[in-house]
Amino acid sequence: MQYTKPLATMLQIVLLFAWTRLMSTMCDSKQTMINHETQLCCHYDIKKTPTIGIGYQLLQNNSKTVMSMYNLTLSQVLSDCHRNTSTYCLANDQAKDIFYRISYPEAPRCVDEYVSNLPSTKRNAIIDVAFTSCRTLKTFNQMQKALEVKYWIQAAEELKYSKWCKQVNQSQCDKDYNCIRNNESNDKEGFSTMEIKTLKKHECVCYQTSSSIQFCAPKFQCSIFPDCHSCSTSSSVCIIDSGCARKVCVPLSFSGVCNLNSSNQSSLFKRLMSTHSGRITLLIILFPLPLLLCLLLSIFFFCRNR
Repeated sequence: MQYTKPLATMLQIVLLFAWTRLMSTMCDSKQTMINHETQLCCHYDIKKTPTIGIGYQLLQNNSKTVMSMYNLTLSQVLSDCHRNTSTYCLANDQAKDIFYRISYPEAPRCVDEYVSNLPSTKRNAIIDVAFTSCRTLKTFNQMQKALEVKYWIQAAEELKYSKWCKQVNQSQCDKDYNCIRNNESNDKEGFSTMEIKTLKKHECVCYQTSSSIQFCAPKFQCSIFPDCHSCSTSSSVCIIDSGCARKVCVPLSFSGVCNLNSSNQSSLFKRLMSTHSGRITLLIILFPLPLLLCLLLSIFFFCRNR
């Protein structure tokens, strides 16, 4: 089926909008409700904390007051956890009421303190982490740095290989990972438009990796990326000569920014001169040139004299 150019453009816009809507609805408060499930009676969560409703932890300071709002006493509710019984429980509407009025509003506040002005889909995914534990979220120092500079893929990788992702169910981890990683626009490989414009101003440098290959990318600040101890070989490379005090783990997608602005890349000559093997290659290529030039000149003058 063939489309005219305006129709094809319109179709792309519709598909992009549909994808954005899908991603935004997959990472929101409703998805957090699904992730944490609804337990109307007291039960222990993954950290063995007594919990009720939709992830409401019963060891909080206000738990006694909250339970009294629904004609329950905290000691009665906790007794269900201790005895593994289902005597003092919430109604389904009460569980949702606690979630929307008390539990969930605290998570966005935590996230906005952690990193402000995140895109909505990515913010919702981080809120899902904060809903489990704001204290846990604040231990994600490398993810925080990646989010601040809009390195979405790096931030998603930090979450994926975290202790938190190993504790929660795999589907929850995967959904939050995808919502952080995927783009909400046509930006290239997880880099925002603002970031690309900034990186275009920097000349690309060819670094040496731990596997003895070259990796060309823009110059970067050492504090942005983590060290190589937790470097994923499938999505990152370990840079050993970046000038940082430590080896740095850089996402593979970071090199893609260089390709967005070929005019700002180092010339082929400069890139070859930057490495030992490159200099040898240049020597092999250039060494015969004077001899070839002399041979051509000799042939020229010989033919001219005849």
